[in-house]
Amino acid sequence: MSPNGAWRFEDWRGVDPAALEPLYGAECSRWRASLSWDYAPSCEIVEAARREGRAPGLVARRGDGSVAAWTFFAPYEGVLQIGALVGDGDGSRAALLGATIASPPATTARAISCFLYPQSPQLASTLSAAGFLVERHLYLGADLRAVPLVPAAGFTCEEDAGRDVAGIAALLRRSYGRSREASCFAPDGLPHQWEHYVSGLLVTEGCGRYLPLASLAMRDARGELAGATLVSGISADTAHLAQVAIDPACRGGGLGKALVQESCRAARALGFRRMTLLVAEGNTPARDLYARLGFSGDQAFLHAVRS
Repeated sequence: MSPNGAWRFEDWRGVDPAALEPLYGAECSRWRASLSWDYAPSCEIVEAARREGRAPGLVARRGDGSVAAWTFFAPYEGVLQIGALVGDGDGSRAALLGATIASPPATTARAISCFLYPQSPQLASTLSAAGFLVERHLYLGADLRAVPLVPAAGFTCEEDAGRDVAGIAALLRRSYGRSREASCFAPDGLPHQWEHYVSGLLVTEGCGRYLPLASLAMRDARGELAGATLVSGISADTAHLAQVAIDPACRGGGLGKALVQESCRAARALGFRRMTLLVAEGNTPARDLYARLGFSGDQAFLHAVRS
């Protein structure tokens, strides 16, 4: 309930852009202050899709008609993917989540998923109460001047890993296997879903601007793809390590550490001062590696799935 009565929900594609501009602005300020992430390009992509009718979503209005919360979502191969859940309080966000779950796109989907940067700790409980399985992904960062930049030995390093979309997609599929983390990127872990994800990183700025000179592929002595990174620029001085993938057969030899260090070296050469990344809270080996390289932080995203 709002202070003036029940929330009123409506399709956000018919909302006056002027009513959404301050809400976008507030979210951009939050991401910039807490994550050093320029969220404006993402908002521009979403707003263009909303105006063209390609991005369904909802707003929650207060009793006085003002917008209290907004969300957008997109169906992908039977899974409704929630792209944002933003509101002025826990109550408005919980109400909007309930309205989203009850919406026709959600009731006809085989699952609902989201990967969200929460505005308050309460969101995890709200999602759990609505039947979602929730996992925290830690957002870590490091000063590139402090990351030990030891040259990699025994591997051939290539720039612009993303140019081989099929090869990187296959590597990611091998690397993630059937882990729950994989569903963040490819709902069923299928080859074409991984290729769709990789292509999206390269051509849109939803996760920052792709940096080919810092996105590296390493091959073994036979020339086989052993590991790769995909790196994007999320602000003028911050790069983001969107993916680190190591072939399971090549683990344990320091390749992951070498790749991260080489990508940090390349990002620093491009003028970036900081590198960030996301890692599942339960992925202890990766967390230990990043800690040794100087990554730390107290922010987190939530990955949640409701079947």
